[in-house]
Amino acid sequence: MKSRALVIVNPIAGSYTKKKYDSLCVALTDGGMEFDIFSTQKKGDAEMRALSAVKESTHSVILVCGGDGTANEVVNAAAFSDTPIGFLPFGLTNVICREVGTQKPIPDAIKVILNGTVKSVALGKVTFQETEKHKYFISMAGFGFDGKSVFGLNRQLKVRFGIWAYIFSGLQSLLNYVPDDIGLSVEDFVYEATSVILSNGSRYGGDFRIAPDADILNAALYASIFNGQNRVELFRDVISVLSGQSCRCRNIKHIQCRFVTIDTAVHAQIDGDYLGKGTWKVETVGDALKVIY
Repeated sequence: MKSRALVIVNPIAGSYTKKKYDSLCVALTDGGMEFDIFSTQKKGDAEMRALSAVKESTHSVILVCGGDGTANEVVNAAAFSDTPIGFLPFGLTNVICREVGTQKPIPDAIKVILNGTVKSVALGKVTFQETEKHKYFISMAGFGFDGKSVFGLNRQLKVRFGIWAYIFSGLQSLLNYVPDDIGLSVEDFVYEATSVILSNGSRYGGDFRIAPDADILNAALYASIFNGQNRVELFRDVISVLSGQSCRCRNIKHIQCRFVTIDTAVHAQIDGDYLGKGTWKVETVGDALKVIY
């Protein structure tokens, strides 16, 4: 693949180093790709720059060099466009990179992209019911306790410790958390739940496979419905996810679906970044994004 790429770099992403950045430039040059670098300075910069590139058709591919939050910004900018996206692992958890096979040393990850093909993938769409505004996610979205844990996340700890910062935030939230029933409808069925994770891809929070059958190529969501009624049960549920045993946990149901409604105001996160608190509609959208891998 020879083309001109827009390379969006987040210099405060968790695993960014000057050495890694230099290896990126060398690998792209050695691969025969012309490229322009854009470095973000604040939240929203990646989405703004990618949206400009998409609208003006200035580049034939966008490479995202950041964490899952940076990736999510570019996903929302490039959704339903003809501009393919490539993901490179400059964050700490890099969920989407693990999904598409670029969680490798940068020269090897570049080879995956240079030798890859463009695929149309599905996205999840989350609509805030109070305003009808929506955002897309490529990996997962969480509501209830999962969203509350991200809401309480210490950003400095996230930069230093990655997934362990999420685990610490979850355990800290658990100390004062009282599970509340949320109004959850999965397609035409109502479920008792205190938290729910909706997976578009198979991985969660790094390499934890909470939805092993999920695939971003397929327009389907996998709902992991938690129904722990107290902190002890919720703690056991969290441990079952971290140990890869969530499919065997009696307090967690796993359901393949196309749309979900949450009618109780709860905290929400998408692709590991906090979204807000409210009531939500979530659906799957096929052929929504072009990704190269």
